[in-house]
Amino acid sequence: MKKLSILFFVLSTILVSCSSDDDGANISASIVGKWIATDIEFEGDISAVVEGERINFTFTGEPTDLDHSLTFTESPNEVVSEGGFDLEVTTNLGGFTDTETVEGESIVETGSWEQNGNLLTVANSGEGGDIEIFELTATRLIIGTEASETETIDDIETTLNSTFKIIYIRE
Repeated sequence: MKKLSILFFVLSTILVSCSSDDDGANISASIVGKWIATDIEFEGDISAVVEGERINFTFTGEPTDLDHSLTFTESPNEVVSEGGFDLEVTTNLGGFTDTETVEGESIVETGSWEQNGNLLTVANSGEGGDIEIFELTATRLIIGTEASETETIDDIETTLNSTFKIIYIRE
């Protein structure tokens, strides 16, 4: 059960965290158009102190059933998210590995969008969220989040370092 709690912490942190620093972002084109997902990068590590003992584990995710696209239009600025993906998530704890398939959700939902530098803000039903743009060229789009956070869950201090990126090519 604790493993599922930690996995939900990782996924929820990744979906709501991002950096607003555009240092290193390669943005040289318009986001308007249709983008087809070609790959997903998902990796990180978690460190927790449980009953006085530090526990470290790593995780990686490989996409399966990747059938996802985003279409951005302007005037009005709308984005349509279609399809989806699953992630085969492998965790490693002290040499013991476990692999589970997790149904993925796009970090971009259908709604209105606004781009400000390397931040993409998407609003859906009055709710919005920022997603970092790592690269935006005429042919390639990489969006996602990087997180480094410490949180206490059930009196267990947990530190998370993670990267979640979706790589797209322009159709």
